[in-house]
Amino acid sequence: MGEEIKELLLSVFPILISAAALLSSIFIGRKQVEISQIQSDLQNKIELFLVLGTYRAAAGQVPAVIVRNAGNSVVYLVKYEWNGKEYPLNSFILPPMSVCADANYHIALPEDGSDHVSFRLKFKDWNLRGWMTEGYLDFRDGAWALVYSPCKRKEDT
Repeated sequence: MGEEIKELLLSVFPILISAAALLSSIFIGRKQVEISQIQSDLQNKIELFLVLGTYRAAAGQVPAVIVRNAGNSVVYLVKYEWNGKEYPLNSFILPPMSVCADANYHIALPEDGSDHVSFRLKFKDWNLRGWMTEGYLDFRDGAWALVYSPCKRKEDT
């Protein structure tokens, strides 16, 4: 009887080791995918930098909100809303500042005597996931003041 148990153990033992190796490789593989996703998200940070400035137009220097890509990968500007009115941007390509220091998009400030503007800027990242930043501008003491929120993920860009 001892010889039969020994043979049974010798035939089952390799199967158990193979099953344990398979389960551990599945666990390790899932952890590697999770770590890779975290690393990819960190490397592909999405953030826009908005600043007040001017741009050159046919009529001379025009005051504007300058939009720059402070992230690490290209973004596609889809549209912006300016006091509720929507302006399509047709997926304007905005490379990161680290690649193209002068790349920007400008939105002209109103010159009609307005003293408040609210805006929402919608864009997509390189994975075509929707993002948005929003804020407002107030004209105080002869100058515009800009306030905006960090970029947030949106599904309805």
